[in-house]
Amino acid sequence: MKSKTSKKFIIPVIAALVILFAIIVITKIKSNGDVVLSLDSFKSDNIYQFDDIKWGMSVDEVSRKLPTKLEKDTARVPLSSSSQNIVFYNSKNRYLLDEQSSKASFEFLNDELKSIQFSFHLQDDYHQWFENQVKKLTEIYGTESRKTESSSDKTKMQRDMQSIVYVWDTDSTTLQFALLTGESIKPTATLSIGLK
Repeated sequence: MKSKTSKKFIIPVIAALVILFAIIVITKIKSNGDVVLSLDSFKSDNIYQFDDIKWGMSVDEVSRKLPTKLEKDTARVPLSSSSQNIVFYNSKNRYLLDEQSSKASFEFLNDELKSIQFSFHLQDDYHQWFENQVKKLTEIYGTESRKTESSSDKTKMQRDMQSIVYVWDTDSTTLQFALLTGESIKPTATLSIGLK
C-alpha cells in the first residue's frame, strides 16, 4: 500500500518540476529564439565569461552551449595580419538587453574561444540607455578599472567620432562596455568580454 501512495505523490511532483523548468526556459528564450541578456551573467569564479561558456572552448563546444548553432562570419576579417588562425562566428539568435538587441560574435584563435562581443545599434535615446547599463554594470562589478573618452574632428579621411569606454579587469580577463557616436555614425554600444 505504501508504494502506491508514494508513486501517487512522486508523479505530481515530477510533473510540477517539468512544468517549472519549461516556464524558466520559456522566459529566458522567447518564441523567436531571442534570449534575454542579463548583465550579471558575465562573471564566474572571479573571471569574466558568458554563462557556462569557458575560455578555450572549440567552435563546436560553444555552439552546443547556445540555443542556436553558430554561423561563420565571412565578412569580418581579423585586424592582425599574423599567421595565427583567427575566425569569427555569430549567433543566429539575438540577445535582448533593455529593449535593444544584438547577435553575439565569438572570436576563436586556433579554434579556442578568445572573446565574445555584443554590438547594439541604438536609437535616439542612446545616452540614457547607455548610462543605465553602465550604472547596472557598476552595481554588479564595482567601479570600473579605467574609463577613456575620446573624440576626433571631422577631416577628409576621418569621420567626426566620439567614444567612451568603461573597462573592468580581472587578472586574466576583461569586460569592456563602449559607446561610439558621431555626426554620420549610428550610435553603437559594444559589450565585450575576453581573455587578456
